[in-house]
Amino acid sequence: METSVLAVVNVVLIAVAIWRYTRMLYRDNGPFHILDWMRHKFGVQITYIESPGSTQFVVERSGETVLGELFSCPYCLSFWVASAFVPYMLAQLGILNLPVWSDLVYSFVITFGSIWGIVTMLIIMAEERE
Repeated sequence: METSVLAVVNVVLIAVAIWRYTRMLYRDNGPFHILDWMRHKFGVQITYIESPGSTQFVVERSGETVLGELFSCPYCLSFWVASAFVPYMLAQLGILNLPVWSDLVYSFVITFGSIWGIVTMLIIMAEERE
């Protein structure tokens, strides 16, 4: 029973991490606006519209590049972000053997992303209450 509970918790944490990394790549400015710069190079521009009580955003594409299309579609982007976690999940199921160091890297990425995602969700909920 404990193994199945841990497996469910692991899947939830991975899902939160995938959500957070996708949101970061799709919508966030990033430190020193590096993600804005990257999206701009791919032909994607995000415009934020401030109104009393809320902030909305509009994603515009100024070209037909594969990466521009990817970074302007959160569903497409989340598919590829999630695919990066497939080897880890297969290793957890015993289907794939990964080097020892990769388990440490995946553990860090999942832990960092899930904590960051939970904090982001709490901030969003707190801002909506104000």
